[in-house]
Amino acid sequence: MLTSMARRPSPHVHHMNGLHHQPYHSKPFNDDDDDNEEERDARRVRSRILANKLSESLLNRSSSTSSTINKEDSIEQRVKTAIDICDIDTLRKIYSQSSSLISIERRFKSGGWTVLIHAAYSCHFSLVSLFVLEFGADVNSKSSEQMTPLMACCMSSHSKSATTSGNDDQLSICRFLLEHGAHIEPSFDTSDEKMMTPLMLAARFGSSSALIHLLVKYGAKIDRRDAKGWCPLIMATQHGHLGSVEALIKYGADLKSTTNNGLTALDIARHLKHEAIVQFLLGEEMKSVS
Repeated sequence: MLTSMARRPSPHVHHMNGLHHQPYHSKPFNDDDDDNEEERDARRVRSRILANKLSESLLNRSSSTSSTINKEDSIEQRVKTAIDICDIDTLRKIYSQSSSLISIERRFKSGGWTVLIHAAYSCHFSLVSLFVLEFGADVNSKSSEQMTPLMACCMSSHSKSATTSGNDDQLSICRFLLEHGAHIEPSFDTSDEKMMTPLMLAARFGSSSALIHLLVKYGAKIDRRDAKGWCPLIMATQHGHLGSVEALIKYGADLKSTTNNGLTALDIARHLKHEAIVQFLLGEEMKSVS
């Protein structure tokens, strides 16, 4: 009887065993769970704060960049207007500021010209000398299409400055640029049909005999041909500039120079019915054979 009672498990012990032997699938209680959850919440909060700060920083940077661009555009427009009306005081004020946002060599967004190219094309000698002598503008600066100040000035015969005084300024500007190192024969890809030399442009746009003489004097190749084989004489003939044709012949242009298609200046003058040029060229041919 005693033995039987001794072997029977105590109800108290059984109850305690039930507490200590939980089913194996139950998750053990962990005192660190609350701390881990708080830490995760803190990390999420920090991430949100950092994301907000980054977003705010990018927004401020974008706003600042936009403000700078708008300011630069405004200054650029002021510069272009000042060049058009030859406002030296405004231009000197803009470029004299050490904090100026616009460089003397910066290309305009519209057209890709520098201020010196623009001033040369507009035939403003005072501005050309200001930009070169006072602000150190590069006389060989190039536009986005490889236009130089000298080339632009040689084109100005057909601009609003094409008057007697304008032609005088054109000659003075070209001489000034050449004296300060402008390239008379810019290098370019001979297969590029858009590229021309200063003399080609002077001939095409009917520049004065004095300018053509100046360019030749500084080493312009009078019979240089473009991608289509057109030389200055043929260009002047095509556009009906008798004065330029006469000057080119006077300074050594070859009457017999031909295009890639075998056409001479006389052929083109006849085709386009430039009678005055036809008669002049015929007369020059007669001189050459006599």
